[in-house]
Amino acid sequence: MTEENTMDCCQSCGIPFNEEHRAKGLIAKEEDGSDAIYCTLCYKDGKFTYPDMTAQDMIDISVQAIAPQFGEETAKEMMEGLIPTLLRWK
Repeated sequence: MTEENTMDCCQSCGIPFNEEHRAKGLIAKEEDGSDAIYCTLCYKDGKFTYPDMTAQDMIDISVQAIAPQFGEETAKEMMEGLIPTLLRWK
């Protein structure tokens, strides 16, 4: 496992890799079976599930997903701050 794989969130969408998510098998696998730095929603069998997605697409989808918990304005601020910092979007 590389140092990058020890990150605590998906490096595409930012979903946290907490104990609950780890227990549910939310961390994707590379083709060789090793842990990926992405979640199973973003990555499967060594490939992105939506390879043509842009960072703005990810922000928009993520805001919709977390807006019920945080409110739309707060969710937008959070995702606009987080998504561009993730490895997939750098």
